Amino acid sequence: MQFSILHQNIQSMRNKLLDLDIVLKLRVQNIDVVCLTEHWIKEDYLTTIQIDQYKLVSHFGRKNHNHGGSCIYVKKNIRTKDVKYLQHISVEKDFEMSVCEVVTHGYIVVCIYRSPDGNFRVFLNNLELIIQKIQSKRKKIILCGDWILNFLISNIRLQELEYLLMSYDLINTVNSPTRITSASESLIDVIVTNREYLEQRATVIDLGLSDHLAQLIRIHSDKKINSIQIIEKRQFTNSRVEEFITLLSQESWVEVINQLDVNASVEAFLRIFFALF
Repeated sequence: MQFSILHQNIQSMRNKLLDLDIVLKLRVQNIDVVCLTEHWIKEDYLTTIQIDQYKLVSHFGRKNHNHGGSCIYVKKNIRTKDVKYLQHISVEKDFEMSVCEVVTHGYIVVCIYRSPDGNFRVFLNNLELIIQKIQSKRKKIILCGDWILNFLISNIRLQELEYLLMSYDLINTVNSPTRITSASESLIDVIVTNREYLEQRATVIDLGLSDHLAQLIRIHSDKKINSIQIIEKRQFTNSRVEEFITLLSQESWVEVINQLDVNASVEAFLRIFFALF
């Protein structure tokens, strides 16, 4: 059984409903989950927006600012349920999240929009929080959205994000630019999932709905009912924490100290720290 997810930064959904309906029926058929960012619709009006053959299962709309937002639509024949333990984590501009559990396929889908002027530290902390909560429930995860971080250009923020994903064995499946202008190309829209379940990368498609390209992934999602599942995870015992502290104290940090550039020093520090971790 295949499970298909489409993410599109739509930049105003209200005036593109007909276009979106045509796209889902003629351009990219058989999409199970449609995730949209920057729908630009206020919270109290969002529930009135309908897409043929789909149900709105989760949404975030701004109350205090214009634009932004995220929402998730799922095919009506697919069983979903709310993820109550992730409620109240969204923050306007910093971490605008929609989330639902797609029971039929055994995934929790999270759609996140981060504004260019949002607080990156809040975004990163909240992202790690939801990953921890979902993995503690032993659920497979799909994270998608427009995170305003260009995966094509290395910098400290991107490295922090990639280290975070790597530490939870998650991987961004999008490899191609998702926003192309006459002056630049950037990869700022993502679909992230568990590395162990990944069979193919996301496809980037120009649906003509905004200046962002859409991302589509189809995942093999056969659920094994009542099967034995072996999960490997770190044991944070006192002795292991003490061992980690000892390793840190024995490190000379020469590579960090000898750097002339502060960004290079931070990169060296993170590289050593995560290797020991």
